[in-house]
Amino acid sequence: MDSDEDLLRHYARNRSQEAFAELVARHADWIYSAATRMLGDPHAAEDATQAVFLLLSQQPRKALDKPLSAWLFQVTRYSVANMIRAENRRRKHEKEAAKMVSEIVEPDADRLWDHLSPRLDELMGRLRLRHREVLLLRFYQGKSIAQIGQTLNITEEAARKRVSTALEALRKLFGFGGEAIGTTAIGTLLLANATHPAPTGLVATIGASGAAPAASIVGLVEAIRRMILLAKIKVAALVLVFGAILPVAAVASLSRVLQRSPGISPAPSQPVLYAPSQPVSLAVPVETGYSNFLPGDNISITGIHGTAATFAPNNSYMVTGTYTLASHADATLAIFTGAMNPGENDNGPYGRNSVNIQSGKGTFKLEMMMRIEGYPHVSFYPSGGGESFGTRNFGTGKYLFRESSGR
Repeated sequence: MDSDEDLLRHYARNRSQEAFAELVARHADWIYSAATRMLGDPHAAEDATQAVFLLLSQQPRKALDKPLSAWLFQVTRYSVANMIRAENRRRKHEKEAAKMVSEIVEPDADRLWDHLSPRLDELMGRLRLRHREVLLLRFYQGKSIAQIGQTLNITEEAARKRVSTALEALRKLFGFGGEAIGTTAIGTLLLANATHPAPTGLVATIGASGAAPAASIVGLVEAIRRMILLAKIKVAALVLVFGAILPVAAVASLSRVLQRSPGISPAPSQPVLYAPSQPVSLAVPVETGYSNFLPGDNISITGIHGTAATFAPNNSYMVTGTYTLASHADATLAIFTGAMNPGENDNGPYGRNSVNIQSGKGTFKLEMMMRIEGYPHVSFYPSGGGESFGTRNFGTGKYLFRESSGR
């Protein structure tokens, strides 16, 4: 059976409806169940579920930088947050859960689930990624301990311990002190209640090729995108704030937790100088691929020379070009290799791979060392840090990112 990652890559490259439909079939039930718990409205949960998969269909590569279930869960939370914002509902269950422990001597399963359910997904979102990932696999997706071990490439015993540790972390977030309600009771409740079948027809509707989503779903997806962007900007701002008070090594550790999206690299940091081992003098044939700019902005490539006449890892390149910046008063122009494979990154060593620019037109001359299998690109970044707001991909063969072909 193909893994989620294999299916997602197949869809990203070929827009395979069969691959996408299989992903929907695997994950729609638990996403719908989580959305229903958070919203308290099954019909609204259907809209939230459709929005999650619509965003996945539009930006599949964004989901390749972490376990798919974790990405889907986070997007589900964003989807729900947008839907309940207008109602401005606040949950008041934390104190109730703590009080319940002292009141219940022999917990009644239905009563206990009524208290756990409204806060479950909120607290899941507060867990560490390694804890959240294993609980999603075990209780949301219904995988056995053996299947979890296979998915995470660990032994069955290690998988069992990891589930137990994650359950204990969740139990503490619920406010259960001592052993009044143990991890076994919580695990049993989750297995029985965390995921229920999605409504008949919902999975088929989402997986159908060519189906036009409702305007409300499209609007919800745009709101989710804004929330994802805002979350990334907040993380970047935290790094800048901590940079003023923490040692350099601590800031570097904090920076490494930033989520990195395939195809487009994170905003540039202070470069580490390097010197190519060979002269950067050979002309390199090049094509331009996927580009995306705000109105009035543009980047053009006028020439490339490298230590080799082709694109390949461990070669260095000098890239020249022109830019037009109209959307911002200033920005950083930087060149990177976007990761082709999840888990890899492109954080140097680099020197002279970025330059600060002002609005208007100008030329650039940037250096790039291709350290990984990936997609070269030149991008605009906010001067204060954050996600790219415009990019042009370039390269040849498998090293050229073409959005239209899913590569």
